[in-house]
Amino acid sequence: MSGGRPKGSTSALAARASRRNLRGGRKKPAAGDKDRKSDSQPKGDREWDDTANRREQARLAREEAQAIREQARARKELGELCVRSDAVAEVQRVTRVVRAELDRVTAYLDPGLPPEVRAACEAALSTMAKKLRNVLAAKVVGKVTR
Repeated sequence: MSGGRPKGSTSALAARASRRNLRGGRKKPAAGDKDRKSDSQPKGDREWDDTANRREQARLAREEAQAIREQARARKELGELCVRSDAVAEVQRVTRVVRAELDRVTAYLDPGLPPEVRAACEAALSTMAKKLRNVLAAKVVGKVTR
């Protein structure tokens, strides 16, 4: 056998301690360097700690993402959420209905109105319809595509 510990016989923590002991233990920092962790650990241990920290952060991120997915699934089952594509389709459908009604808005005017009042109402309604269509195009449709 080439020395060292048998593979798989100790935990990662014990293996790290063994490596440290083989190298002569931890180096003590100088009096002014007590706050600097980089001087108190050999380079190999710092790299191992960095790798361990990155793995732990990745594991926590995976767990958090899984928790978010589970919450979303539960909220969907309760009817609080829906699939994004379904929501987009519904918003587009409502937008089409509103635009169609805006196009027909002048048809709702009272047919008994005098011609000059009717012309003024049609002008006001067409201006209002244009403004509403612009708002729909800017806000509703813009949010759907994001």
